Amino acid sequence: MASRNSTPLFAVLIIALVGIAAFLAYNKIQNEKKLRAQTEALLEQEILTNELNTRVERMIGELDAATENNERLNEVVDNQKTEIELQKQKINSLIRNKNDLKKAKEELAQLEARMDSYLTEINKLKAEVSQLSDANAQLNVQNETLNRNIVEIEEEKEGLLVSKGLLEEQNTELSKSNNMLNAKVTKASAIKMSLVDIHGTKLRSNGAYAKTHKASKMTGIQVCMNLQDNALVSEANETFFLRVINPLGETISQNTGQKLLDNDSGADVLYSTSFELDYDGSADECMVWEPTTPFTPGAHTVEMYNKGYLVASQEYIVK
Repeated sequence: MASRNSTPLFAVLIIALVGIAAFLAYNKIQNEKKLRAQTEALLEQEILTNELNTRVERMIGELDAATENNERLNEVVDNQKTEIELQKQKINSLIRNKNDLKKAKEELAQLEARMDSYLTEINKLKAEVSQLSDANAQLNVQNETLNRNIVEIEEEKEGLLVSKGLLEEQNTELSKSNNMLNAKVTKASAIKMSLVDIHGTKLRSNGAYAKTHKASKMTGIQVCMNLQDNALVSEANETFFLRVINPLGETISQNTGQKLLDNDSGADVLYSTSFELDYDGSADECMVWEPTTPFTPGAHTVEMYNKGYLVASQEYIVK
């Protein structure tokens, strides 16, 4: 009887044990799946982290290799490296969160694409820098050429200045020589004369002139001259200047502004009057001059000038 009562209990125990074993087996399987999933996730995290570090290290290396001795290019590379580091920090944060591994992979792929754009930008800048360098090199060559040209021009200029100085000295000497020759020719062409007769004149009521030597009666002075032949002068209308100097050494003149250059002394001298003659070689001529001021008694000097040279001089006594 007791044996019959224990059989169901045993069966229950067996069923319970089987259930417990099944439950434990199920839990074990679930735990193993969970552990395997965690292991796989950790492995994938580690792989992604290593891949991220490897790619970033390669990117940084490529960017460092792209740097040159150019401030603008290096500034762009430094900014790109900063952006890569920030993106790396973002991806690391996604990797640490198991649920964001897919997003982390997408961000890593985008970082690769961005790296391509970085390299494209760098190559573009390098091309611009190369063009600028070539342009600068050409400018340097042009500047060197210009500097050489400037030096050559300055040297040529100095040579020209020296030549100019020598030519100016020669011109000065030639001018002096020409002036001396011209002066000699002019002096030689001055028509010399002899004063054959000088006397005072008095105008009569009939319009004729009478001779007088008295100051109280003189209204003018007549000068007769004998013009000498000059082979340097052909037929010409010649201008002569009369200068009458009173006993006080003063030139008798109506106009204190009428002066001529005395080529012998180089001084301007006041003259009394001027007249013109048609010269055609040796001849005798006379002229009368009547000043507005009266004559004074004493020795007067009568001078004749032609071409600025004194050609005749004689004393005349007024009583």
